[in-house]
Amino acid sequence: MVLWLIPAPDDFNILSALIADLSERYNTPLFSPHITLGRAPKLNQTKLIDSIKELSRTLQPQIITCHNPVCSDSFYQKVRLPLDDNTMRRSFKSATDNHFGEEYAKQDGYHASLMYGSISCSEINLTEIRSRTKEITSLYIQSLAVVDINFTPVQWKVIFETKL
Repeated sequence: MVLWLIPAPDDFNILSALIADLSERYNTPLFSPHITLGRAPKLNQTKLIDSIKELSRTLQPQIITCHNPVCSDSFYQKVRLPLDDNTMRRSFKSATDNHFGEEYAKQDGYHASLMYGSISCSEINLTEIRSRTKEITSLYIQSLAVVDINFTPVQWKVIFETKL
């Protein structure tokens, strides 16, 4: 299980349309827009949901600055929209780690994924993707979710989602 931050509906819809278009164009998996905050503690589902409800009350919705999309040939993670790590740590990491009593949130590398798959970066037109995302200068983060990410992106399942 992992913890996701979910963009507000307007940003979610913009990213969804882009992800769907890239998925169709490059024959890569379709998935929901999200920012992985970190791993979820190993608790039974009821306790985990209760804990996430408590955590969500300590977090505030935030506008997070985005940077130009990047491509990586690391396994499966292909194109991502990097976010401002300092703001993410200040706004979400510290509170999450304090809430759970140890390090559960990522230290850095926060991003909104735009494409997963085994395709090589040399096969991706990153210039075109950057052109299509030039107006995405920030994302408004509004919700927190617990997600079961076993298997492939089409099988990922949101277990619980709550607004911040």
